[in-house]
Amino acid sequence: MCRWPDRGCRGGSQPRILCSQTGDAELARAVVAARANLRPPVWGKSYTALTGLYFAEPLQPIKAAFVDALGDQTIGERIGKPVNRDNQLAGDIWFYYASRYGEYLADTRLDAPDDFLPAELEHSPASPNGYLSLGDFYLEHGDARKAIEQYDYTLELAPTRVEVHDKLALAYFRDKNRAQAVAQWKLFFVEQLNQVNNVRLTESFWADFGRALDHVRTRGAFPDLKPEVEQLLRAYLRRNGNYRSNALLHSAYLAAGDPTAATAWLLDLSAAAPDPTIVLEDVAEVQWIAIASRAPIIQRILGAKVAAVAKAEGLGQENAKSALWSWQLRWVKYLVDTKQYSRAADEVAALRKNAAVSDFAALVPHEMQCAAQLGTLDTVLSGYKLEPQTAPSAESLRIAARQLFDGG
Repeated sequence: MCRWPDRGCRGGSQPRILCSQTGDAELARAVVAARANLRPPVWGKSYTALTGLYFAEPLQPIKAAFVDALGDQTIGERIGKPVNRDNQLAGDIWFYYASRYGEYLADTRLDAPDDFLPAELEHSPASPNGYLSLGDFYLEHGDARKAIEQYDYTLELAPTRVEVHDKLALAYFRDKNRAQAVAQWKLFFVEQLNQVNNVRLTESFWADFGRALDHVRTRGAFPDLKPEVEQLLRAYLRRNGNYRSNALLHSAYLAAGDPTAATAWLLDLSAAAPDPTIVLEDVAEVQWIAIASRAPIIQRILGAKVAAVAKAEGLGQENAKSALWSWQLRWVKYLVDTKQYSRAADEVAALRKNAAVSDFAALVPHEMQCAAQLGTLDTVLSGYKLEPQTAPSAESLRIAARQLFDGG
């Protein structure tokens, strides 16, 4: 069923139609007709027209609803004659509906749309938004050259609208002009770099970056844009560290394609941040990096944690050791999760030699799982009996046994 926000048709706001996937044109028209009985005639005409646009119905009654709501008088006939706003649209809202009528004519091909599509431009010729919307319409309908024209007008009025370069690139690409498309994407990333270096970032910065890089990736243009993307990412990490860095690194990682190369690139990029380890910690276990590709990231983090222990003193060293131990456990878990049981068993044995007895409990599930897979579980349990002073608690063994049982 459709819901119709009762925002009126005579004010300056633009009414919108919200229809669920279960709705259909006939039902929507019936709802409009029922509600129109309690409202001025212009309401029924306007919403009937919008319903026809939403469902792209090439019906004369829909076209007539648009014409009746907008009026078909000439400018001369309108001058000096007040409009009955209960029957006909007037004022700012007229231009909105005129543009929608142009879209309707374009979608249904009932008539030439060019006289009505630019209505919003006539309403606010100095505003870039009308040109941008018209460019989007042309691009969506496959007219790349008209879209390019409107996007160029947008940039003339608003040269800092960085997202327009992405739209221009898409239009050029659709027009089979790859060179110009790449040039526009280069401008996009250069403009974003200027934002990083010179101004406070807008809330749309991260979404704009991800959307543009996805367009670049899906059109096979990333090799041409990698230097600009890398320069932008390094500047961002240098200035912002790990603040929302995952949003950018995710898109870059996907764009790089090959997981091995992408991981190596990510490690290299992280070095630009004031604290590279924090950036890597944020991505070490994210789902968009395949588990098989995470080893170099975890190892880089471990190396940094070992170095931090060596440099720290006093209470700081204790904190550094605790952080190192946490990542050592994650590394063992990673080896177990990737079925590298022999290597995981060796890591567990090395950690047991240096770990405090109180820390053994965290190792027991991994140790027993490796032993079960390697056929050495009886040997491990016998070792616990021979050295009860270093053996795990009964509770730790119960937890480990339950994990083994649950894992089959």
